[in-house]
Amino acid sequence: MKPLKSYLAWVAVTLAVAGATTACQDDIDDPIIDAPVAKDQPNTSILELKTKYWNDATNYIDTIGTRDDGSHYVISGRVVSSDEAGNVFKSLVIQDGTAALSLSINSYNLYLKYRRGQEIVLDVTGMYIGKYNGLIQLGQPEWYENGGAWEASFMSPEYFTAHAQLNGFPDTSKLDTLVVNSFSELPTDPAGLIKWQSQLVRFNNVSFANGGKATFSEHKSNVNQSLVDAEGSSINVRTSGYSNFWNKTLPEGHGDVVAILSYYGTSGWQLILNDYEGCMNFGNPTVPEGSQSKPWSVDKAIEIEKAGTEKSGWVSGYIVGAVGPEVTEVKSNDDIEWKADPLLSNTLVIGQTADTKDIAHALVIELPDGSKLQTLGNLVDNPGNYGKQIALHGTLAKAMGTFGITGNNGTTNEFSIEGLNPGGEGIPEGTGVKESPYNCAQVIAGVSGNAWVKGYIVGSSAGKTAAEMTNATGAAASTSNIFIAAKADETDYSKCVPVQLPIGEIRTALNINANPGNLGKVVAVKGSLEKYFGQPGVKTVTEFDLEGGVTPPTPPTTSGDGSENNPYNPAEVIAFNPQSSQEAVKSGVWVTGYIVGWADVSAAPYAINAETAHFDASATMATNILVASSADVKDVSKCIGVQLPTGEIRSALNLQANPGNLGKSLQIKGDIMKYCGVPGIKNATAYKLEGGSTPTPTPTDPVASINENFDASSSIPAGWTQKQVAGDKAWYVPSFNGNNYAAMTGFKGNGPFDQWLISPAIDMSKVSKKVLTFDTQVNGYGSTQSALKVFVLTAADPTTAKTTQLNPTLATAPATGYSDWANSGELDLSAFSGIIYIGFEYTSPVADNYATWCVDNVKLNAEGGSTPDPTPTPTPSGDFKGDFNSFNNGQPLSKPYGTYTNNTGWTATNAIILGGGETDANPIFTFIGAAGTLAPTLNGKTSAPGSLVSPALTGSIKTLTFKYGFAFNDSKCQFTVNVKDAAGNVIKSEVVTLDKIEKAKAYDFSLDVNYNGNFTIEIINNCYSQIADKNRDRVSIWNLTWTE
Repeated sequence: MKPLKSYLAWVAVTLAVAGATTACQDDIDDPIIDAPVAKDQPNTSILELKTKYWNDATNYIDTIGTRDDGSHYVISGRVVSSDEAGNVFKSLVIQDGTAALSLSINSYNLYLKYRRGQEIVLDVTGMYIGKYNGLIQLGQPEWYENGGAWEASFMSPEYFTAHAQLNGFPDTSKLDTLVVNSFSELPTDPAGLIKWQSQLVRFNNVSFANGGKATFSEHKSNVNQSLVDAEGSSINVRTSGYSNFWNKTLPEGHGDVVAILSYYGTSGWQLILNDYEGCMNFGNPTVPEGSQSKPWSVDKAIEIEKAGTEKSGWVSGYIVGAVGPEVTEVKSNDDIEWKADPLLSNTLVIGQTADTKDIAHALVIELPDGSKLQTLGNLVDNPGNYGKQIALHGTLAKAMGTFGITGNNGTTNEFSIEGLNPGGEGIPEGTGVKESPYNCAQVIAGVSGNAWVKGYIVGSSAGKTAAEMTNATGAAASTSNIFIAAKADETDYSKCVPVQLPIGEIRTALNINANPGNLGKVVAVKGSLEKYFGQPGVKTVTEFDLEGGVTPPTPPTTSGDGSENNPYNPAEVIAFNPQSSQEAVKSGVWVTGYIVGWADVSAAPYAINAETAHFDASATMATNILVASSADVKDVSKCIGVQLPTGEIRSALNLQANPGNLGKSLQIKGDIMKYCGVPGIKNATAYKLEGGSTPTPTPTDPVASINENFDASSSIPAGWTQKQVAGDKAWYVPSFNGNNYAAMTGFKGNGPFDQWLISPAIDMSKVSKKVLTFDTQVNGYGSTQSALKVFVLTAADPTTAKTTQLNPTLATAPATGYSDWANSGELDLSAFSGIIYIGFEYTSPVADNYATWCVDNVKLNAEGGSTPDPTPTPTPSGDFKGDFNSFNNGQPLSKPYGTYTNNTGWTATNAIILGGGETDANPIFTFIGAAGTLAPTLNGKTSAPGSLVSPALTGSIKTLTFKYGFAFNDSKCQFTVNVKDAAGNVIKSEVVTLDKIEKAKAYDFSLDVNYNGNFTIEIINNCYSQIADKNRDRVSIWNLTWTE
């Protein structure tokens, strides 16, 4: 780490000027200000705390407990962030020399109390730690409705202050930074994310892709600008439209950038500037020695090795020979063949000058057998290389007993030789920027990041594998991808780079289905270099440059501005090309079009595409519709997906309940962002539908009792309705620790709110026990104005019905966090007759602190009567009798850990349900098998051990078999398999112990039982690591069956 003295000097100058203004008042004593002293002493580093409470999930929340000895966890760190410029939003970042941590606080102007350099001591026991879309931070539990998960959101400032203590005065000289030479060095493994997230970092010799052309942001919008390093890798710099520098033009040329290293969802690493001063030295950047543009000389490399410092980087010198035959350790100049035609081709000697003949001024490198470096660099086959300049990337370390370069794998992006193009087939190697794109050989060799790539369009794959690539065009070609290669006649898919084409202008212009003339053309694309079709490829393409150009797309029929009177059309939404499913390109805008279909996104990969889109009204799900610019569109690439939120909007617009909506014109208000992989609308708040407003819900027959625990579905139950009197949020059904319940919050909405959840109609003449009970829970803040009231209604519409308010016992909002569940007590409804409804009303004025109210276990006349015969457990069938693929209604999920029961009565406790598929993206893992294969995954933490138990099984069992494996970074595991008779006696038992786990491997289990009679099977995680407070030793079980 290195102090950022130059960057922070202006802070010191400000303080000095303030002091100078009092210098003339010598007759007045300077006030004595005592430095604050924290009463607690830190006993835990930030790195230790983050490591202990790390979870691989994108969103989660956990409560910080006590240390093993019962004492509180106490950390300390100095503030490295500042919200003074308005770019850092409601958060502090502290750093302690081991790691950094973001603190999410619901307050502005935090810099006034917590200046950069201020040390803060935090007693964090009892506080909440978790993630907000991938970033670990201290915060407050908040239910993320769209993601179906808990996340770490803003804590109240009062709550933070109660745990925080200032220690001393701010001291900016003690702030450190991590100097990073390349974006490609940023880690992606858990240990790296723990250490690097929220650090103050410095990148030297970088440039903005839009430098000199664009501003940092747009007014009141968040905008990402691409920052490119010397190797062509890039990272987003995210700037708020509320910052005081949003309208400044991005610096032009190369310079240095200092910022907070943040993290966001699938986009990964991003930079948040504290202020404009974080961009420095543009036009005169700091170019580090050892970089590709400023490599070490041979003599400098030898000096570094002599100092005993192991460094990695680039070295430049001249090819002057090779190690002689039978030499295993170089001891003198006689061990080197200083000539162009040595006998062996397995080494090179690199000299300080082209005429070097002294090993004291030379480096040895061993050439990896069969590599490009050996093929193109060795002197036996390439004597013309003698005396040529060469640049090599590697680690400065001894090779064959002398000064050398190690760690070079011989790929084309790890060396360059004067006058040589290593495998570019006419397209030279580049650095990944637009003016110098990578060629296909570099991508295949393993370059990464977000960069430009250039090659010839040679085909596409209309199948599911790269091996199905053909050079067919027209109807036989894919619209969603192209393959590019180093030469125009390449037919070997393994020598090609597949490019995923996003819906919109890029797909329209490049695909060879609609543009057969593109075959053989040179194209350059900018995107994320990552695996596609299982091999090095390009995804998330944002820009392209096609040989000969393209015909401009037909302009939209209207040019909207997103207002209600001049809405955008679907073509304009597609043109925005949103890349995030969490952050909007445009928020709260109107879009107009026609309802043309729906998409079945009930299974992985949960994407809208040609296979899942249906241009009819036979919808099997109510969560989305497809909207296009005309009613006859049947091309999914010309459609936008519209997510329908639970409540009035979904009830009115979905095709499952309203097939007559197909073809109707629709105007809808919401946020433009990516939805199920395509440009779309999410968070809809208002709509106008051709033919009138919301249809009246179909009435249901009155019921004689209510016994609703909300566990049957993740949606509001059938028969229950909502009424939105004010606001734009609705009641929804989240799940926590395996328990579903109804909830409502104004968080992230537009208040004031008046939202009703209304029961089915109840015929009181048929209710024998006229007593209502229910449970409530509320999450802080104690000062919230959000309220829950409960009424008896005479009609399903509270705006027209007669209402009688009840007086139940309700949960009390704590200062922070969630309350315990509170029972209402028995509410006597004997005074009511006829048809009634129970209404739960959530109200709140516009406020900073919106509470979340939760309702569960609503019961009226739920007891008494005859007990029905239990439903018999369905008979297992199919290839695998366990029928695990029916867990969670056939849907995999990565959280929460809870209790799940499948169609045949198997129960997984303290478990999640993972699934198989074609790509690894939690909860989908390829090692589990094909899409549709589900694997209950049992937790191994001692406070909540996982188990899998069958119902009573009839017949006999000969041999039990199943597959098991490990999707996460666990190190060991132990579980017990028991087969029991009808009386519960163990017939056969086996303990499986793995002291070392191979991640993503499918293991096989087999147990000979040989028992006739009824039996049960149970699998119990034995919590091998004996860790109580973190998810560990998680084992997935699938394809369970037995022979009879």
